[in-house]
Parts: sequence; structure tokens; C-alpha cells
Amino acid sequence: MKKLLLIILFFELCSCDGIFGVSDYAGSATNIVDAKKSKLLKNIYTPSKSKVFINSEEYEIIEAWTSNRFNTNRSKELNKFVYDFLIIVKNSKTKEEGLSARTTPNYSKYVKFYVTDCVYCGGIETDKLIIQFDSKKTPSSPDFIKVGFKSGIKEDMVTFKKKN
Repeated sequence: MKKLLLIILFFELCSCDGIFGVSDYAGSATNIVDAKKSKLLKNIYTPSKSKVFINSEEYEIIEAWTSNRFNTNRSKELNKFVYDFLIIVKNSKTKEEGLSARTTPNYSKYVKFYVTDCVYCGGIETDKLIIQFDSKKTPSSPDFIKVGFKSGIKEDMVTFKKKN
């Protein structure tokens, strides 16, 4: 019985991330400069509007891009299955990047991603809005990506156009 418990404990400690408590998750690039430097940048996008209202707060759209990611932090091998579309917004009043603390828990009420063929069709990753595309279904970055930003009953539709 002790051996069984030790084996289970060993696999629990070494599963997923390799070493217990040490994550090897390869997140997305923090911004366009970081994506370029890491050679992960696919495309840069231009929004049809530079300012939007989200949950009664004004935000500036700072950057939007598509980026590959590595399989793990320790590996420099590209993940062949997914790539990300990322948007950085900044609160016009507070100058903080990302959605405010009062909006983040319910972001899906205020941000709508109008996309298909995505693995993760809209969310937040370290203060960035993100869509994760399936590389097999959508091998190249879409020419246009539409995102709706809501404040009250009004929705600002922003079209992000891929730069050539």
C-alpha cells in the first residue's frame, strides 16, 4: 500500500509541468515588440476605431496582432496547433492596461468576439484580450476580425484589419 501511495505521489508531483509548483506553460507574447523579438509575430492589425466604451469606461485600443507561441517555456519549438489574436486596451482615465477590476470578472457581458474556427473563442490572458485559432482550420491569420465592445445597450463594433 505504501508503494502505491509513493507511486501516486511521484506521478502527481511530476505530472503536467514536470516539477511540482514550477509551470512551463508558454503564454502569449506580451506585446508586438516582444512577439517580433521572439520571432513569433504573424501579423499586425489596425482597428477601425481607436477608442471604445466597455462597461461605461472609455478604453484606447493600443495594439492588436496575431502571434505564434512556443510549446513550452523551455522549448523554442513552435506550437503547430494554435496561434493567438491579441488585443491590448488601456483605460483612458486610469491609464492602466487591461480591463478594470469591475469589468474583468464579467468580461463576456461586455466583449463579444465574432469569429469561427477558434479553439478558445475569446478570453483574457494577463491583461490582454485573446482569441486562440486552430492552425489546421485557419492556417493563416484572418484578413478581418470583428470584436464588439458593450456599454449599456450600445455595442461598438470594431473591425481589426490585417496590415500587409
